[in-house]
Amino acid sequence: MAIKDKNGIHGRIGEFVYQVQKGQQTKRAMPKRYNDKMSDEQLSQRDKMKAVQELYRKLKPAVKGCFEHSREGQRDCDSFMSLNLLKMNTVSGGSLPSLNYRIVDDRVECDIIAEDWKKKDILRFISLTEEGVSFEDIVIEAPESTTIVREAKVGGQYAFVHLRDSRKGRLVSSQRLVPE
Repeated sequence: MAIKDKNGIHGRIGEFVYQVQKGQQTKRAMPKRYNDKMSDEQLSQRDKMKAVQELYRKLKPAVKGCFEHSREGQRDCDSFMSLNLLKMNTVSGGSLPSLNYRIVDDRVECDIIAEDWKKKDILRFISLTEEGVSFEDIVIEAPESTTIVREAKVGGQYAFVHLRDSRKGRLVSSQRLVPE
């Protein structure tokens, strides 16, 4: 079923699929036939895609703006999918030094090295638990070497991400979720 909105037509009408890409209305014909060999590799890749899509749905608000090397016009979703198809549980990608963090007992600890930080940098703590995802941005006012500690729940996954706004855009550290 197609839907018409202020941007154009989206969806299927008869043999055609309509969508808006980069502000332009496009129309494609549906394939006449579809050959699906259902090989083990195809099925494995489909399962991987589903897992990455499910992870993105959970993490979407927390990973917004966490992908420094996105191509022009590339959405966070696309950057997330690309990185996670290569290495699952990646929450950010960029050029800042990766952070060292670990789970000790019932807490997550992240080491801050003063030389890697500038005033007004942001440390984002991402928590993925059974209750859902939450994140907290901590503005670093005066960089100093210290350890940031947050609570960890059994079965949760956690990440710290270093974010810095610069003239060239947002710089980010490349980070992955670590399980509790």
